[in-house]
Amino acid sequence: MRNTLSAGLLLVVGVFAAQAQDVDLNSFFPLQEGNTWTYYYVLHPPSGPDTSFVTRTLVEAVERDGNRYFEYDGWYIRSDGEGRIYAYHEEGQQGRVALLFDFTVPVGESYVYRLSDGLLYQVTVSEEVVETEIGTFDKARILSFDIPEFADEEFRFGFIEGIGPITRRVSWEAPQFIFEAVINGETVTETEIHVLPEAMPLRVYPNPFAQHATIEFEASEASAVRVTVHDVLGRRLQVLQDGFVPAGLRHFSWDGRDEQGRAVTTGIYFIRMERAGQVSTQSIVRAG
Repeated sequence: MRNTLSAGLLLVVGVFAAQAQDVDLNSFFPLQEGNTWTYYYVLHPPSGPDTSFVTRTLVEAVERDGNRYFEYDGWYIRSDGEGRIYAYHEEGQQGRVALLFDFTVPVGESYVYRLSDGLLYQVTVSEEVVETEIGTFDKARILSFDIPEFADEEFRFGFIEGIGPITRRVSWEAPQFIFEAVINGETVTETEIHVLPEAMPLRVYPNPFAQHATIEFEASEASAVRVTVHDVLGRRLQVLQDGFVPAGLRHFSWDGRDEQGRAVTTGIYFIRMERAGQVSTQSIVRAG
């Protein structure tokens, strides 16, 4: 399983409706030759955290039993057109096909994925809120692979209907999150997607920033507001505001330091604002 599985993409520019009525199960993983996904992850060398990127491209590679398989980072995968992704494994002269991602399985239930070496993965389906560089996604479909023989290892992949796979977590690597993608010939980079539709607009500038960044929003009425800064792993670095603010245009400044006064490294961060049960998130890049 240590081939890189993965996550990917962005199809929708704008606000993603979590309550979409007609779910297209095939769009959980858009399989088209040339689709490209770029992910970011954070390494932690002795010198401090460092953000890195990896890009994967979908290539039509082989045909088996009348089906086309796409090569994706060492895997050969295809869709059955009904919301299931199968993986082809080379085993002797015949090879073997196994169900990899099954989006027809309801949340809270599970299915079995059999790896080529005979290991059986119990795959559990769940939903979570996932925060990435391109936005905050409500009810992301999470597939968690569990092997009894490797109880301490983690294999989790997150997907969004209409968008595709967006996160990847495996035990021996840093968590990966979607940064940008080319889907069906269209390039997608920055998109604001809010979990709650009526969250206050949040503006962060300059972006990227070097020394100081300004956080701006307009409160329609006086209320309690909490503004925090987080890294790509979701860890809180700084609290910029936590209390009552009057109505009107408000500004806060972040000097690129954490709560201990240490300057953060170059990379991607998130400004998160909470007000009256509503949440807005905006990504920001610390430049060198």
